[in-house]
Amino acid sequence: MRNVRAGLRVAAAVFFPVLAHSQTIPDQIDANLAAPAVAGNSWTIVIENKDGSVIYYQKNPTTGLAPASNTKIFTSSAAFGLLGTNYAFQTRTYYNGTLVGGVLTGDLNLVCEHDITWNTDVFSNPRAPLDFIAARVKALGVSNITGNVQCYGCCFYNLFSTDASNHDASNQLGYNRTAATNFVAALQAQGITVSGIPVGQIGFSPPGTLLYTYYSTNLTYGGKPLRLDIACNPMLKVSHNVMADALCRHLGYKIGGTDSFAAGALQVLRWMNNSAAVPTNGIVMQDGSGLSHNNRFTARETVSLIRYMLGAFPSWATCLPISCTDGTISTRMCGTDSTGQVHAKTGSLSISIALSGYASNKYDGQVYLFSFIANSNSINQTDTRLAMDNSVVLLTARGVPISPELTQVISRPNGTSLKVSWSDEKFVRTGYRLYSSSDGITFSAPLSLASNVQSYTDSGLTKGAKKYYKVSVVGTGGESKASRIYGAQVAGSPRVLIVDGDDRWQFQTAENPNCTNHNFCAIAGQNISGVIFETANHNAAIDGTVQLTNYPAVVWLLGEESTADETFSSAEQSIVTAYLNTGGNLFVSGSEIGWDLDRTGSGPTAADRDFYHNQLRAAFFADDANTYAFTPMASGIFSNNAASGFDNGTHGTYNVDFPDVLTPTNGGIACISYSGGTGGAAAIEYDGSLGGGKVMNWGFPFETITNSAVRDAYMSDVLRFFGLIPAPVLSTPLVNLAGNSLTLTWSCSAGLTYRVQYKTNLTDATWQNLAGDITATNTTASKIDSSLGLAAQRFYRILLLN
Repeated sequence: MRNVRAGLRVAAAVFFPVLAHSQTIPDQIDANLAAPAVAGNSWTIVIENKDGSVIYYQKNPTTGLAPASNTKIFTSSAAFGLLGTNYAFQTRTYYNGTLVGGVLTGDLNLVCEHDITWNTDVFSNPRAPLDFIAARVKALGVSNITGNVQCYGCCFYNLFSTDASNHDASNQLGYNRTAATNFVAALQAQGITVSGIPVGQIGFSPPGTLLYTYYSTNLTYGGKPLRLDIACNPMLKVSHNVMADALCRHLGYKIGGTDSFAAGALQVLRWMNNSAAVPTNGIVMQDGSGLSHNNRFTARETVSLIRYMLGAFPSWATCLPISCTDGTISTRMCGTDSTGQVHAKTGSLSISIALSGYASNKYDGQVYLFSFIANSNSINQTDTRLAMDNSVVLLTARGVPISPELTQVISRPNGTSLKVSWSDEKFVRTGYRLYSSSDGITFSAPLSLASNVQSYTDSGLTKGAKKYYKVSVVGTGGESKASRIYGAQVAGSPRVLIVDGDDRWQFQTAENPNCTNHNFCAIAGQNISGVIFETANHNAAIDGTVQLTNYPAVVWLLGEESTADETFSSAEQSIVTAYLNTGGNLFVSGSEIGWDLDRTGSGPTAADRDFYHNQLRAAFFADDANTYAFTPMASGIFSNNAASGFDNGTHGTYNVDFPDVLTPTNGGIACISYSGGTGGAAAIEYDGSLGGGKVMNWGFPFETITNSAVRDAYMSDVLRFFGLIPAPVLSTPLVNLAGNSLTLTWSCSAGLTYRVQYKTNLTDATWQNLAGDITATNTTASKIDSSLGLAAQRFYRILLLN
């Protein structure tokens, strides 16, 4: 076992707030958007999980608004799809005249095919590509140019990212003239004499003979050749308008043969429809950068395209700015869980603010896609950005729901039905699916329920039957993950409440890499025998939906819940204390309870320690027993049970890598010890002799015991200790006259051992034992008496041995 947790906890000592249970993500986003400074904005918003099966929020998802620089998402995506990530931009050099003895008698013509990299956001010296070309011209023997140096095609030289001038083909001549001027300087720096002047020209087919072809990949950015997916990094990080506009025009030229915004936009929309399968109805695209106020895109289209790009072109994601790290969101969302976790493209115009991308949740590994586009004639840019950031931060907090949360499963008073209830997380949905099972493992086909219900009563059930449930939400994109699995036993008078306090499982990414919900309460339910049980989420106890005092016993499961999620919050401590003070009985198990509430040094509050010592009747002794084995102690209620072990990660639950070692206090006694490792007490029992209800406190999770029969036995002993196991009741014997035998059947609790005794006459002094004790495996047990002989009568009784 690992013995490093104490060191790891130092790094995990500071946590950001988890999502409030009482307020859903949509509630909080609505509050952000209702702020006075942004309430007048027009919005198109979509938030979904990565595969689109759950829509967390949407507002006017198909309304087209001006996206500002979110347009670059569409331009760059189409370029990846149409040109390929390894694509290199070309710039050709021609000589128009004669080249003899190093003297070019005529013009030197440069044709740039929209190379987007000639600026200081790519190179420290924007002339680097021209210097490289000039050096190759020199190497090819040119030393003197008698004519002009002319630039054709689309040459954007050293324009700033925020340049807002017209970058369409109709305005190209001046840009080409500037490029020609700097090319002359590059040639002269190589010692080449230029007698003519720099000239800007239009078109891509200059006169002359090809001398040299330069590829953008001849140079590097960040140590990598400047292929398309590398060049798009600075374009998207800094939101470079000129680079995006040039790229849009290049798509029109390279794919369709026409150099213009309109031609490029046509290629973008065709690719979206035909290859990315993103509908383009209503899209208006008038440039590649988003400078146009007339562009129109929807949040639905934006999220759909982001999803496609993340799957088809992973390198595209690396081009997006990262929160509190780089690019246009380098100073945004700092000091929150979103730091370094949000990859998103910004957009900013006098009428528009936008933010679209994806957020990775560091706690559970889930990814959420989002698009926020806001428009207003007098938009408050600062407050609109803040509203977006505050909403995105919610996606990276600890505790983003992955499904509806079951609240409780309870037995109805009629004794033939169970009621299942779940939370409304405000997912955008068309309905729910409810699954049921008799064992918590194999589930029937789902029952489809309406979108406006959060409970269901399962009727016509057999009294005494156990049934387990899970629920999912269904939307236009598919079905969410299923909830945790809760169950109950059909009867009118429940005696035991299983409380699910294990929220940590969602965040245990090493053991739960697919971020599914757990079935640990169902495991415990299967091990409860002879006593009617129900199940509830711990939040239902906090908010009063479930009253612990309605149950003689509570089984509180905490798994590996620890400091980040709190084993017992202050509210839960108050509820449990009140319950024990009224004589309620508590069985609590978990491997981190002592660490959370009573570890040495700072961390636990005085109230935490008081609760652990005086209510759970234990003190924390050590962090890790360094073993997976345990054995019952002679001093406790489990003395007749078998030694066993708990999961090391190979038995279907999870690796209990830090089981707490406990010390009894305030009337508690040790009842289970660890075998091997450090040894020490694994469980404490308290019999209520000093006041309050009885307590069973385990330093490892009950549900991780690897042997089901052992779980049965230990659970039955706990319930018997609490006074809940009823005396066995004999049914009418079944007599087999031909075989001269009699079959006895009685009610029981799985895991407990029973002995059959008999007398021939009630006046006999002693009871005789019928050979062979019976360990129950269900709620009924039976034994055949084949020793009747010629006895005219016999009287029987059943003894519960342990």
